[in-house]
Amino acid sequence: MKKYLFILGTALTFCMGSCSLPGYTAATGNKSVKEAEVAYRAFLNIRLKSWDLSVTSCAKKAGITKVATVDYDLRQGLFITRYRLRITGE
Repeated sequence: MKKYLFILGTALTFCMGSCSLPGYTAATGNKSVKEAEVAYRAFLNIRLKSWDLSVTSCAKKAGITKVATVDYDLRQGLFITRYRLRITGE
């Protein structure tokens, strides 16, 4: 019985845990004056609308012409996946 509870507990731990994949890329040596962020969520990895996670669209959103840093973050849970892109620049 203890063996089955151990296996069940281990399986629940893996299923209920979340995965995170952060990424940080230093693009250039420009100053970080402005900041823009785009984030989307997907339920069961199904997108309900069109997404644009490009650096160009994120920069246009804040009026950034010279990109300094790009930060990408992917967090995946059991049902919900979150994508986030944050850039800084002038």
